[in-house]
Amino acid sequence: MNNKLISLFLTFILILTVTVIAHAETISLLSNSTLTATPQSLFIAVEITGADENKAHLKNQFTTYIKKFKKDLIDNSSLSSSNISQSEIINSSYIKKTGYNNPQVYEKRVQLKLTLNHKNTEEIQANTEKIIDLIADNNPRYHNAQYNSLSELELDYEEAYYFFANPQKLEIQLFNNLLQQNKRKSETLAQLLASNSLTLTKIEELKAANINNQKQKINRKQPQVPKEITLKTTFRVEYQLK
Repeated sequence: MNNKLISLFLTFILILTVTVIAHAETISLLSNSTLTATPQSLFIAVEITGADENKAHLKNQFTTYIKKFKKDLIDNSSLSSSNISQSEIINSSYIKKTGYNNPQVYEKRVQLKLTLNHKNTEEIQANTEKIIDLIADNNPRYHNAQYNSLSELELDYEEAYYFFANPQKLEIQLFNNLLQQNKRKSETLAQLLASNSLTLTKIEELKAANINNQKQKINRKQPQVPKEITLKTTFRVEYQLK
């Protein structure tokens, strides 16, 4: 057996088991597939709350504020109406303990989700900065005089991160990389084992890349460019030779 082929064989096989089954040999080995990619999608979720002792007044002011906020985002950033989703408004109330008349306070709560896909990292950073600035401009906490018609109105961040919008595409690339790698491996195995028939019979994913969980938290004070991520998945591959 050629020493050069033996050396090559040992470099890519992590685990090799050979089992003789009805005059056929099954070869099982572990194989890793890696891919580098950069998230180019933005996700920001904010929660808006309002409270007032006057129920009708609260409804009017809360609705007006949300419409103005969404319009400002659409008019002054790359967001469109399709990039903004709004949850159902949650209504509640409580008794305010003042020690005097203990008025009933009405509350409203809603979540806005902003999602935006980009073609390059420079574009996503610039758009992120603009959107975060617009959120700050519309935050009642910093502009009390503008929203003094409503006794309590708040806007708070829930999440802000970069993510992969199409994880399935990346998973396919990882799988294609695996197939290409194992095509070369099978050719070498056939030479080493003097076999004319080496068939790939089974591929089992042992450790996924968890692309859906690959999120990069955004620094809201100074939005950063998304960083490149190395995605890795591990498979068990089986061949049969006769």
